Amino acid sequence: MTQTHRKGMHAEEIKAALKMRFGSLAAFAVKLGRNEGAVSRAINTPGYSRRVEAEIAKVLCKPVHEIWPSRYDVSGEPLSYSVSALSMSRRHAGQRSNGVAA
Repeated sequence: MTQTHRKGMHAEEIKAALKMRFGSLAAFAVKLGRNEGAVSRAINTPGYSRRVEAEIAKVLCKPVHEIWPSRYDVSGEPLSYSVSALSMSRRHAGQRSNGVAA
């Protein structure tokens, strides 16, 4: 039986692997010249930092598409993300016309 949907690594698996290797995410961040928040955001937020994602993949000895198949195609090229402004333009029933919640 073949799987058509690949999940990649869970964020906690990535963090655990980095902590095992460096002792903490902060120590890994220092190696990259970034702060710990940047590393956490790169792990949890698609498209936050391709550079940090690439460094994580390098350290884990895995291609980026195996860690984040929803972010990269099999050749390692980033998939594009687009944000729809439609949801922001709809007014909630409890929202006043001046944009302040009731």
